[in-house]
Amino acid sequence: MAADPTYPVQPAPAPAGRPASKEGDSTTAWNVPYPRNPHFTGRDEELNDLRLSLNGHEPLRRVQVICGLGGVGKTQLALEYAYRFRDHYKIVWWINADEGATLSLGYAKLATQLGMMIPEGTSLDDIRHALRRKLNARNDWLLILDNAAGVEDVKNFLPQDRTGHVIVTSRNPNWDSIARPFALRPMKRMDSVQFLLNRTGQKHGKQDTSVGMLAQALGDLPLAMEQAAACIERTRIDFSGYLKRFETHWAELLGEVRSTADYPDSVEMTWEISFRELQEESPRAADLLNLLAFLGPDAIPRHLLRTGAAVLPEDLARVVMSDSLLADAVAALRTYSLIDDDGRTMGVHRLVGTLVRDRLHETERRKWAEAAVKMLVCAFKFDSQDLASWERSAELLPHALAAAWHAEASDVAGRACITVLDDAGRYLTKRAQYAEARGLFERALALASRFYGETHPQLSSIANNLGRVHRQLGNLEEARHCFERSMKIDAECYGDADPHLAAVFNNMGIVLQQSGDAEGARQQFEWALEVYRGAYGDDHPKVASIVNNLGYVLRNSGDLAGGKEHFLQALAIAQNNFGENHPTVASILTNLAIVQRMSGELEPARLNLEKALEVMESTNGPSHPSVARACGHLGAVLQDVGALGAARGCFERAFHIDESFYGKDHPNLGGRAVQLGRVLRALNDAETAQVYFDRATKILASNAELKPAS
Repeated sequence: MAADPTYPVQPAPAPAGRPASKEGDSTTAWNVPYPRNPHFTGRDEELNDLRLSLNGHEPLRRVQVICGLGGVGKTQLALEYAYRFRDHYKIVWWINADEGATLSLGYAKLATQLGMMIPEGTSLDDIRHALRRKLNARNDWLLILDNAAGVEDVKNFLPQDRTGHVIVTSRNPNWDSIARPFALRPMKRMDSVQFLLNRTGQKHGKQDTSVGMLAQALGDLPLAMEQAAACIERTRIDFSGYLKRFETHWAELLGEVRSTADYPDSVEMTWEISFRELQEESPRAADLLNLLAFLGPDAIPRHLLRTGAAVLPEDLARVVMSDSLLADAVAALRTYSLIDDDGRTMGVHRLVGTLVRDRLHETERRKWAEAAVKMLVCAFKFDSQDLASWERSAELLPHALAAAWHAEASDVAGRACITVLDDAGRYLTKRAQYAEARGLFERALALASRFYGETHPQLSSIANNLGRVHRQLGNLEEARHCFERSMKIDAECYGDADPHLAAVFNNMGIVLQQSGDAEGARQQFEWALEVYRGAYGDDHPKVASIVNNLGYVLRNSGDLAGGKEHFLQALAIAQNNFGENHPTVASILTNLAIVQRMSGELEPARLNLEKALEVMESTNGPSHPSVARACGHLGAVLQDVGALGAARGCFERAFHIDESFYGKDHPNLGGRAVQLGRVLRALNDAETAQVYFDRATKILASNAELKPAS
């Protein structure tokens, strides 16, 4: 990702007018996923309070958390604020915050929208750090984090200096440490009555006391009133008639033995009345709602339904494959205000989804949970080599996670659930969401052990994926156990000379190398190399990867000639497969140049680093960490040959790239500061050199447990 420079912090926004932004910065962004609610009524006092607080000079008040019980209208208030005050911001960005992974992806999408280059493989954490710094440089932005669970889930996503505005919606009221909780109450009775009259079009009922009685029975909750009004409008009954139905259902509810529910009775009752009408009018629409309830609540793409039609119940499959039948079903659900739909995606209110699932008998619940997760198996197919699948996976991730969770809870579709968890874990691993990926792989591994038994090759694949995540997290012993488990299974299933086993041996070799066992790593790599060559021939990219890894081992053990030979072999294979201008080629060129410099071959090292730098700049952008790495090594070569001014330029560029990308206290900055200090001292600028030496000492001391990248 191309990181942005660290700009000075802007002053707090004034209480009125459009907040200032960095001079010349005209980038804009708007992604609010819902249209403005034409029936929104009242809440002027709450909106004004929000506006005054967000425009205040206290940083804590510029993060407002709208909290309250389900159905009270938290999301609708945030939505109305976004539309009412949109002209006061250049950036208004809405992120669903109920999953850590989707929160990170929402940030990454904003970074892309703002023109920040994000090369393949950039971790979501690095994107988050860079975006927070960019937002700190301006104050014309509003972030809306919808349905956050608590402080720990969002605190690392808030820009540190609070130069802009943040609205969070949550059922959790405990936010005092990072924000001002904004407790949302039910609507005022007069506003509730006005809403029901406006929403149903029954303005002649102002003198009808039943409308006030209905508002009271509904607890003045916006969600309950919206569903009641939709049903009244659809069935053309009056307020008194609906109130009688409501009271009848209340009596039924009191006679039932109910588990503790996390939603108000009035919401359940209005929903039940609407759903009974819907089932009678359109059973197909009721089936569609049953399926949607087992997916993520927001932005359910229509193409997902068609992709997975083959695994759906026959009647519903016919509906989703027909434009007219699907349009009729969606129209029926919208009429009863049970879903949102924009023609491309659909959304189900979280409480509505919960009510749908709670209403189903166990057999039906298992049926729809199985259909949902099998549908995701058809659609969620992550291929790390196919960049188009990255975007599809990001769109489907919330639905994959929800479908897998419901399938696990209902103990259905074990094979499908394992596949979805593994695919989602591999996607999150590629996006460097290692903690989240680890949890998914652990769940998949536990399910696979029960479903397949302990010796099935599917367990090997998941254990290998989990081991790679543990290695990235620095859990080398756990990674080793995973790889050993995977190797044992593969050896029994495929024999001792199969590429499946060789892939795991390669991963084990990396762990051994990182653990300091150079000889053990060398043996692993050499065995894997022999198998790969036998399976793929001498010129396959996988062979180049192993040869490159062997070069690392040899170089680190002092065998510079052996390291150089392996890097040259890997380079030739990579160039033959990818051409001259591929980032893999540039990475190997950098490795080769490091060995050449260590061997005293300064001119070849310089030429290779300059070529690597050119390729990295063209493929990853001028401010990518890979560019900083090449610049740092090129600066060292230039310093060796006495070109101190040019060396200083390389070191300064590497320093500023890493500082912008990683932040001011990352351990990489310690090494960069030492490089700069040494060249400045050689240039007789002892005073500035000491500044960098002091900074290096401070950074390295505060990160003593971390190892800087080479």
